[in-house]
Amino acid sequence: MLTYSFSKIGSESLYMYLYKCIREDILTGKITPGTKLPSKRSFAENLGVSVITVENAYAQLVSEGYVYALPKKGFFAANLEKSTAPQKKESPRTQMPVPPKYFADFSSSRTDPQNFPFATWAKLMREIISEKSAELMVNAPCGGVFELRCAIAEHLREFRGIDADPNCIVVGAGTEYLYGLLIQLLGFDKVYALEDPGYRKIAQVYESYGVQYRFTPMDKEGIDPKALEKSGADILHISPSHHFPTGIVVSSQVERSHFQNLENCKSMLRAKLAEIKEREHLEKISDIKGVQQKIEWGSQIRSYVFMPYTLAKDTRTGYEMGNIGAVMDGDLDGFINAYLKALSLGQI
Repeated sequence: MLTYSFSKIGSESLYMYLYKCIREDILTGKITPGTKLPSKRSFAENLGVSVITVENAYAQLVSEGYVYALPKKGFFAANLEKSTAPQKKESPRTQMPVPPKYFADFSSSRTDPQNFPFATWAKLMREIISEKSAELMVNAPCGGVFELRCAIAEHLREFRGIDADPNCIVVGAGTEYLYGLLIQLLGFDKVYALEDPGYRKIAQVYESYGVQYRFTPMDKEGIDPKALEKSGADILHISPSHHFPTGIVVSSQVERSHFQNLENCKSMLRAKLAEIKEREHLEKISDIKGVQQKIEWGSQIRSYVFMPYTLAKDTRTGYEMGNIGAVMDGDLDGFINAYLKALSLGQI
């Protein structure tokens, strides 16, 4: 019977050590293909371990194809030459590619490592991990962490003169994601105007979403207003301050013009919303009132005769009732039914 010593097991589990011993004997040919392995109980008694240890070792060998089991017969060593069990392969040695060196790197979206405050960054990271460890494990809201949005709003107020509400600021993972949100918010049916020259990736984002965009030329102070008007665009996408790639800084006069246009757009939007709301209100009132006619000669819907005979007649349907006293007391069921019948037949 197979016997293994567990004196050099170290910190490894019993079943894993036993599995490796049997696997090594099978790979070296000490246990030939087709050899029946000891039963779990007798093997456990011989080794001085529990049955579950032998069972786990056998299960691992079976799962990797070193051993196969036959019902009511036991476990047998597999023929590895015919087996599809995965063999341990040495991972190929790879070399780290050497980054190219340039005299001057003009690529965008990169930060000079010499200008980045790594010490301050590491200090703040340690403080946050120490003080906000529980908060870090909570899923952030879809609009971004509120403290970050407050910091962005404060920066805009101090350095850009923009009074922004933190609740109106959305933090997202990358430019493409945020532009996609803007397109969904503003509409896929709108025409977007882009700066020419400008950041070409913006056009690629709009193109990927299947929306129309048009390039608008620029002058020394930014977007040319006349060209923008001729483009027929609904929405203008501009650089907030330092334009890429020309480096143009929008003048104060142009900025005031943009802000004035923004206020005009807001006023027009408020007026449009008020008009829609008023129209909906009038439609609700009209539904409640129903069809009304002017109270004048020739517009009566019902005629009454009290003398010398009594008669109440609906001039729309022709329905008549001789008991005018009952009509005056509120007995209008006949008139109502006749009106509804005529209405359903399209006679009114």
